[in-house]
Amino acid sequence: MPGAGLLVLGVVAGLLALFGPLEIAAGVLLGGWLFVPGTLSLPGLPHLALLTRVPLYALALRAALEAWPRHGSSGQGSSGQGEPRQGSSRNGEPSSRRVRLVLRAHDLRPTAIHAALAVWLVVGFVDGVALAGQGVSFAGDMHAWLRLVDAAVLFVVVLALARRLGPWRVARLAAFLACCTLVVAFAERVTGSGWSHFLFEHLPAELGSPGAAKLATRAGAVRVQVAAQFALEYGWVLVMMLPLVVVVIARAAGWPARPATAAGANTDGMPAAAGSGGPGRWRRALWIAPPAVVVGVVLTASRSAEVAVVAALLGLGVLAGLARRTMLRTALAAAIAIGAVAIVAPGALIAPFVAAAHTNSISIRLARLPLVFLAAASRPFVGAGFRGLVSTVPGVDDAYALTYATLGVLGLLAWLGLLTTIAVSIWPAIRAERGTFHRLTGAACLVGVVAVAVAGGAYDLVVTPQSTWALMVVGALGVAVAEAVRARSPSSAAAVVGYQPARRASCRRTLQLLSGAMAGGVAGGVILLAVPAHVAANYQVVTVDPVVAGRSPAPISRLDGEVLVHTACGVMESASASRPGTELWCKSVSSIDPLATPGLALMRVSGPNGASIRSVLDAGESSARSAGMMLSITVVSPPRDGRPAWAATAPLWMAVTGIGAAAFALALRRRRAMPESLGQGSGGAGTSSAELAVK
Repeated sequence: MPGAGLLVLGVVAGLLALFGPLEIAAGVLLGGWLFVPGTLSLPGLPHLALLTRVPLYALALRAALEAWPRHGSSGQGSSGQGEPRQGSSRNGEPSSRRVRLVLRAHDLRPTAIHAALAVWLVVGFVDGVALAGQGVSFAGDMHAWLRLVDAAVLFVVVLALARRLGPWRVARLAAFLACCTLVVAFAERVTGSGWSHFLFEHLPAELGSPGAAKLATRAGAVRVQVAAQFALEYGWVLVMMLPLVVVVIARAAGWPARPATAAGANTDGMPAAAGSGGPGRWRRALWIAPPAVVVGVVLTASRSAEVAVVAALLGLGVLAGLARRTMLRTALAAAIAIGAVAIVAPGALIAPFVAAAHTNSISIRLARLPLVFLAAASRPFVGAGFRGLVSTVPGVDDAYALTYATLGVLGLLAWLGLLTTIAVSIWPAIRAERGTFHRLTGAACLVGVVAVAVAGGAYDLVVTPQSTWALMVVGALGVAVAEAVRARSPSSAAAVVGYQPARRASCRRTLQLLSGAMAGGVAGGVILLAVPAHVAANYQVVTVDPVVAGRSPAPISRLDGEVLVHTACGVMESASASRPGTELWCKSVSSIDPLATPGLALMRVSGPNGASIRSVLDAGESSARSAGMMLSITVVSPPRDGRPAWAATAPLWMAVTGIGAAAFALALRRRRAMPESLGQGSGGAGTSSAELAVK
C-alpha cells in the first residue's frame, strides 16, 4: 500500500477511536489487531509510530478523558448489561433516542490481572532493559518493552469496553472480525499474494520487518497468514478465537433457547435473540462460520494448530457442560469442514505432516535450546535482555525458553503468573448455569487462554504482537463475563442465613500462603546445596584451515563444512567420554542457523574444576589433529564456576510453587466448607441470595 494511504488510514483510525461511537471505536481497535501487521510503522514518522498503536492509544486517551471525574457527574452512562439508557420525551413517554455511551471511572477499576500486568512490565523493564547485557542495543530493548506496554494498555481498554458495552457486543464484534480475516486468507490462497506483504510493499525501509516477506510455502502450496508475522501465528490465533466464534454463532443462531423476561432479556441477562421461536434459514446459515475457521487453520499448513483445533472444540464442550448431542453436532460440523478441505484440496491436510518427515525443523529447534540456555547461563535470574539473543540464534520457537533466556527466571515466573492469573480470574464464569451465555463465553475464553499457553511451546509467542493481543482480548472478555456472573450470584457466603465466616479468615489465609512460600524456599535451598558446583566454558571451533580457505578459489561448500564439523565434534566427544565427571557438547552452527558460515561449531566443556576442562580440551584437540584436522579453537566465554541454573534459582521458583500449592489447597478447603446451598447444583449462578436463604 502507498505510504499516503497508510497515513490516511492511521488518521481515520485515530479519529474514529477518539470521537466515534464507542462500538465503532472498539471495532477499529479490534480490526487493527486482526488486519494490520503489528510491526507496520507509519511512513515518515519514528519507528515507534506503529499503525496499530494509533487507535489503541487514541482509545486509551479517550477513556482517560471520559473517566476523569467531573462536577455533578453520576458516573453512570448505562444500565444493565451494557444497554444504553433511554431518554424521556416532554410528555413523559419513553423516547427511542439512545444516550451516547461514554467510559466511566468505574469501567477502569483494577483487578488482579492489572497487578500481574504491572509485575510483568516492571520485571520486563528491569531485566530486559535496565540490566541487559553489554553490547545490546538500548533502543531495541526499549522497543521490545513497549510492546509489553501495548499489551497491558490493550487489556485495560478492552476490559473497559466490555464493561460498558456488555460482554455480548464485544464478543460478537471480535468473532465477526476474526471471521472476516478468512476472506483475506482465502484470497491469499487463490492469488498467492500476501496481505501483509502488500501493506509493506511501498515501504522499502520496512521490508526487513517481520511479516513483510512474501507468503511461505509448504508442500508446494502457499501458507496464508493475513496480518500475522508468519502462518503458524495466524493458525494459532484462529485456534484461540475458534471457541468464541462457536459461542457467538450459536447465540446469534438462536441457541440455546432460553425464556425471555418481560424486559426483553434472557434469564442469563443477555438481550433476547430475534426469532426466539426458532432460528430462521439465514441464522442457520451462520453455522458455516466455525467450519470456515477450521478451514482457515488448515490453509496455514501448521501442524500444531491443526491438532489443537480438535482439542479446543472438545475443551469448549467439556467446560461449557454441553450435552452429548450438542458435542456430537459440533464434531459433525468439524468433520464436514475437514471433508470439504479434503475434497477441494486433497493434500492440504496430510501434506504438512508428510513434509515434516523430509525436513529437520524439529531437530533444528531442539538443537537451538542448548545455545539459548547458554546465553543466560551466567545470568539465570535476569537473563540476557530483550535483544540478547539477536546475534546468537535467528529464533527460538519456544516462548518459555525465549522468556527465560531474555528475562531470566524472574521474567518466566512473571509470564506464568500472568497466564495463571487470567485463567483463575475467568474461572468463576464456568460456575454459571449451563446453557447460559456467561457459561459458554467463559468456557470459550478459558480455552483461548489455554491455547495461548500451549502455543507458547510451538513458537515465539511473547514477541509476536498479534498473539499477545489475542491473549489480552480473550482475557479481558473472560474477566468481564466472570464479573457479570459474580454480580448475579450472592456476593459472599455471609448472604446465607446461619453461615458466618471466621473472623480472622483473611489473616489465616495470608499466614498459610507465607508458610507455603517459606516451605518452598527451604526446599529450594536444600536443592541448591545438594547439587554440586561445576566449571563450564564455551568455545567456537573453526574446522577449516584458514590457509586452505584463503588459497581456495571457491568458498567451502555447505556439505564439506558439515562433514568436517560432524567429524571434529565426534572425535572430540569420544576423547572426553573416557574422563568421568566431564562433559563436552559440540554442535554445528549451520544446524542451528541455516544461513551461518559452513565449517563452524559451538562447543561447551564442563567439569568439576578448571584443570579437568583444560585436560578435556587438550585431549579433544590432540585427537582431532591426529585425525589430520587443523582446528582453530577460540574462547567465547572463559571458565566459570557455579551450579546449574535450575538449581541456582531453586529457592525462588520453589517458593512460588509453594505459594501456588497453598492457594490451591485453600481453594479446595473453602469449596468443601461452603454450605451446600452455595454450590452449583442449587440453582446455579442465577439463583438469588434470598432463594438460597430459604433453601
